[in-house]
Amino acid sequence: MGMAEYSDRDRLVSTLIRADTPALVAVLMGDAWPRDALQVLGEAVLVVATTQQKEIVPAARRCTAELRDRGWAGDAELADQLDGAFGWGPASTLRPLAVGLDELAEVLEGDMTQGGGRIELGTGEVWPEVVFENSDDMDDDEDEDDDRWLYVSCEGSRQAYRDMQIFIGDIAGDPLADRLDTAIQGRGAFRRFHDALERSDERLTQWHGFSDERLRGRAREWLAGEGYAAVPKGIDSVG
Repeated sequence: MGMAEYSDRDRLVSTLIRADTPALVAVLMGDAWPRDALQVLGEAVLVVATTQQKEIVPAARRCTAELRDRGWAGDAELADQLDGAFGWGPASTLRPLAVGLDELAEVLEGDMTQGGGRIELGTGEVWPEVVFENSDDMDDDEDEDDDRWLYVSCEGSRQAYRDMQIFIGDIAGDPLADRLDTAIQGRGAFRRFHDALERSDERLTQWHGFSDERLRGRAREWLAGEGYAAVPKGIDSVG
């Protein structure tokens, strides 16, 4: 993948949220894709494919190939969606669900004391469970309606801790790597890790992109395990 400034990923996410198709096409057809952005780029392909499928076939093939080559959590699921959308593979049997993967990741890998959360299937909205604990607005039948809710159990921060370890390995040779390795030992590892990263704007930005990409992928993988395919807003099919 071509190297680009890490801030390019943030601009891509913003463009995807706006569903700015011309801008998405420009990124997809460019040679230098933002680093650690394949999950976001795959979503961009799905958005653009609704109106300009033929034009972005090369970008879609590239994205699928790079997802399968990288092989992070959620990459195979997204590659399968792209294959299905372009007719290169079998149509997906997963039910499409327009859900914010970043929001799902917060519930899925957040504070275990908060008790996970749920997705409202009709809207794709993600709700932390704490919202319902003290609510009197919902009766028991509504609260336990499996046709309305997809329940999300919190899996804790084990995978996020592993992300820090991988990131440190990726920047081995940088003096900051040793400081980060020390920072993640013992309680308070996440806070100390971020405090140490703040000494380098470049590495901090790099970490945010890397971490977000892996969180999105794990959320996508979890959703597929529940029988749903995460799709961008306004997309009702994944092929």
